[in-house]
Amino acid sequence: MGHEYVMSFEDFRNAQNLYFRHRRAAGIRLRLWLYGLPALAVALVIADVYLRRSRDPDAYDPLLGAVVFFVILSVWVIGSRRWQLRRCFKRILPPGQAKEALVQFDFDDQGVVSSIPGRSEGRFFWAGILDYVEDDEMALLFVRKKNFLFVPKRAMDDPAWERLRAYVRQHGIGNNPC
Repeated sequence: MGHEYVMSFEDFRNAQNLYFRHRRAAGIRLRLWLYGLPALAVALVIADVYLRRSRDPDAYDPLLGAVVFFVILSVWVIGSRRWQLRRCFKRILPPGQAKEALVQFDFDDQGVVSSIPGRSEGRFFWAGILDYVEDDEMALLFVRKKNFLFVPKRAMDDPAWERLRAYVRQHGIGNNPC
């Protein structure tokens, strides 16, 4: 009853998005870095420009250092996000593959087996799966608080998804706090 699918960067990114929607605190922290920090930088730039035009410009030189620091940090955080996602995705792939990988996924009454031939294989008993979440494109099976297996909806047909959901319900997954 094994299932195979080709995992792409798009799948990885969708899994990350679902993770940040499911783990609200992690999503808030990400948004603070991606949106709050640049907003602070813009506010500091506006304050610096206003203060330099309205009062003695030399009195606000210490503010210039903070402005430059937050602007550079904001550009780095925003610019490095996509690079970091790509780097994490490439670590999953077998050596020599740069864009996608074949994933084998199977489950039964004992647990779940997920493998990337040439790279890794993970076997997890149902008792070791802490949480389950899914949306229209993806399902995540949490094996740790921040580690999860992701399975795109296209990887299995509807009867297989119903069997997976039945196992999840049967073993009470999703009721355990991560």
